[in-house]
Amino acid sequence: MTHPTPTLLKLASTHSGMRRILKRRLPVPKYIELAVKAGTYKTPSIRPNYLGLHDNDPSKLQQLSPRQRNEQRVKLARGILDYPEEYEILSMNPPLPLPPRTPVRVKKFMASQEKNRKMQLRKEKKKLQLLGMDVDEVQEMREVPAMDELVKQYLRRHEDRIAEGDVSASKREQEYYSQLLLGRTSSEKEGSGGTIMGRKSQLIENAYAFALRQQQVLLQGDVKGMMESALKVEELLEKEAKQNRKEGHEISKKIKSWRDTTTAGGTASSTFDDDTTAENTHLPSILHSKPRSIRALSIWSARLQSIPYHRWTIGATTALDHWIAREVLGMDENTWNLILEGGGADVSKLNVLPGGETKGGVKDRMRDVVVTREALFPETVAGGRGGAAELAGGELSGDLEDETSKSIDALLASLGSFDDDDEFKFDDFGDDDKDGDGEKNKESLEVIMNELQEWRAKNVDSPYEKWDAQAIKKFDEWIEKYVSTLSSESSTSDIDLEATRKALLSQPPIDSASSKDFWTNIRNETEAENFLQDYRSKAEKKLSSLGDAASLSESDKALHSELQAILDVPYERQLRKLVNMGAIRPILDEYIEDSDRQDFLEKYSSIFLEGLELECLVPDRNGPIALDDLGPSLREEFAALHSPEERFRIEKIAYGTDEFGTERAQRARDLYRMWNEHKSNRARFEEAMFRKGFMNLEDKPKEKRDGGKKK
Repeated sequence: MTHPTPTLLKLASTHSGMRRILKRRLPVPKYIELAVKAGTYKTPSIRPNYLGLHDNDPSKLQQLSPRQRNEQRVKLARGILDYPEEYEILSMNPPLPLPPRTPVRVKKFMASQEKNRKMQLRKEKKKLQLLGMDVDEVQEMREVPAMDELVKQYLRRHEDRIAEGDVSASKREQEYYSQLLLGRTSSEKEGSGGTIMGRKSQLIENAYAFALRQQQVLLQGDVKGMMESALKVEELLEKEAKQNRKEGHEISKKIKSWRDTTTAGGTASSTFDDDTTAENTHLPSILHSKPRSIRALSIWSARLQSIPYHRWTIGATTALDHWIAREVLGMDENTWNLILEGGGADVSKLNVLPGGETKGGVKDRMRDVVVTREALFPETVAGGRGGAAELAGGELSGDLEDETSKSIDALLASLGSFDDDDEFKFDDFGDDDKDGDGEKNKESLEVIMNELQEWRAKNVDSPYEKWDAQAIKKFDEWIEKYVSTLSSESSTSDIDLEATRKALLSQPPIDSASSKDFWTNIRNETEAENFLQDYRSKAEKKLSSLGDAASLSESDKALHSELQAILDVPYERQLRKLVNMGAIRPILDEYIEDSDRQDFLEKYSSIFLEGLELECLVPDRNGPIALDDLGPSLREEFAALHSPEERFRIEKIAYGTDEFGTERAQRARDLYRMWNEHKSNRARFEEAMFRKGFMNLEDKPKEKRDGGKKK
């Protein structure tokens, strides 16, 4: 007799079987390892949403030796797969662990706490109503966001600004590995997870300081809302940073002036004793009320007398600059960290850095530290120069060194790095000025510029179109002399004399002293701010003194209209224009010699050409151009890089962009950023070791060994 099969009331135990594997998530490196060993690992090229980052390039296979190609064929025939790059990356950099799951009882407890809090608020509201107090005002003060919430908002806003940049090839690769290693794209809004760990501590410190100021603004009640309060705090921090930068720059100028005065009077000294008093001329007046700074000054001076500055360790030099920035110039620690890290040059979208500083302002702070150090301790001047007052190597070197070094750094901001350690200076021109030709060229330039101001004054009195034939003929002859004086290598046939005439006469007359004074006042952003504020205040006073435009004369009406037009332009726009003008002074300043201008253009030609579309030869299998069609110089250059059968086509490509040539330009910039970060971290670490006494003042070279014996 057959019986039905009894129902299975309980499944078989799968304690160590497949069910446990499915319920327990394996780490990603372990999963890749098992998948490779089992032969089931899929290459990135057959995955969905593949970005095309790991395609096998046929040209790379041709570069392999016959033995390597044979080994690859054997591996493929036997089914042997090498571990992918993802496994190596994950093994050396394990991903962040998953957050623990919150138990249900904890969630219920948190919900009950929130419920009790709201009930308590309702009870307090009823009490306040019975007492006749303003419930809404008290309620707003009670509901100020918590510190953690404000910190998270700051971190999210910081990442959003960084993520606003254009997507390049390197960023697409970063997105791929972010998705692979972290399980999410770097553009997802998940707190500060996308911030690299090297900057985490400083970023969080800035976030808490910003959140504390934001809470104070919210408690004052002037501003309501998270975004409005954040913008208000940024405005306050920017004003405070601007004022602090101005004060520090004034201190730097006073110390430099003190050094110039003492050097000219023959009382210059680089040593400071412990008993230095306010009456001693060897001490800057700005330090008379700072006895601890005077004591530290004598200690640093003694160290410089014992060991030359060029033999100091990185920690010692960083500690000296840190002391100058904090104790002498009055900077805060956040500003010093920005200086040490290069001023946020790797973030193109963050014009205002944490703490309210701007990129240009941080570069001005860098120069203030260097100028102050060279004024207090002339032994630290690079290249063996005799102090901050002896920077002149010709007129142009002394006048343009600060502003040109600043300006080129500003122009390099698009490259994302503060990577040029050498200050711009026309050192080569000092040798030329010693020759007789240099003196003659300088004298002829002064004569021709004085004549130009006379012609401009004549044009102001009477326009060029109303001149008589004799004056026009004389001016045309003078233009040829002007061109030959300023550009001796160019002929007048290569220059548009009509456009030159219009450009020269479009400017009002200005003498060399006024021109030099103007360019000196816009050497850097801090001085440009002072110049612009003073100019706008004078313009406002003059405009108010003129009164109503309807009752003015024709000349006063023209002046009123001109001043009103100047004041209508936004302040920030005028400041940017002045800073940019100071950046390219060797091009705009008419009193600069042509040889200096040409050297400036040659040195920074790659910066000026960036973004300009140029015709480039691009490899194309079906292109109409062969190597034989090129000129001798191009043919020789391209023959070393390409095969004889290769063909090309002409394409307009923006110079210096990520699409120019290959991706190496963008990768080089990323490398500069990482190198800059490495240098700042090393300087910070060695400074801490020097302060604790674990690192010496002198950087002693390693002793050489010969056959296991010390020499």
